[in-house]
Amino acid sequence: MNIKQALKRKNVLVENIKKEYSRLESYNSVEVGNIRPYSPTECLANYVRLTNELIDLKTSIHIANVSIYSKIFRLSELKSMVKYLKAMNCTDGNSTERWGSNVAKIMNAEIGIVKRDTIVFELEEEINKIQDELDYHNQVTELVIQKFDSPDDYFLDEDNILGFKDKINTTSDESDKDDLPF
Repeated sequence: MNIKQALKRKNVLVENIKKEYSRLESYNSVEVGNIRPYSPTECLANYVRLTNELIDLKTSIHIANVSIYSKIFRLSELKSMVKYLKAMNCTDGNSTERWGSNVAKIMNAEIGIVKRDTIVFELEEEINKIQDELDYHNQVTELVIQKFDSPDDYFLDEDNILGFKDKINTTSDESDKDDLPF
């Protein structure tokens, strides 16, 4: 799987996680006698499984992108610059405060609209160049999906919620605090 495919998979996972949580929330508590179209226990298990898959996928994507972080960050910041520059007031000359107002002002812009538009054009050219480089990277870079710090299997029962029983210290003994995983 290349990064481009992984990014698409990430979006699918995010949508599926939202669906599972919505089902979990909607059908966990229903009025007695009503039918549950989805099992909250299964929804929770799916929610956790999908979330762990997303964590692994996002971590793998980040590891594969280490060499191009500066381009990713530059692209993001240039897009922000363009957004703000496009919103910058470049009014120069006669102006009224608002429609229907008779109060005229004479405005002076140090950076006029033509200069601002030229700057925006040049930034957008650089954005397009960087985006092309990132698109190429995403197409040719193969991703190795690894399982990171998430348990392989989750199971739900009263004694072992989501498989975390061994990680939760339920004793009140102060000396056991050092055994906590966090």
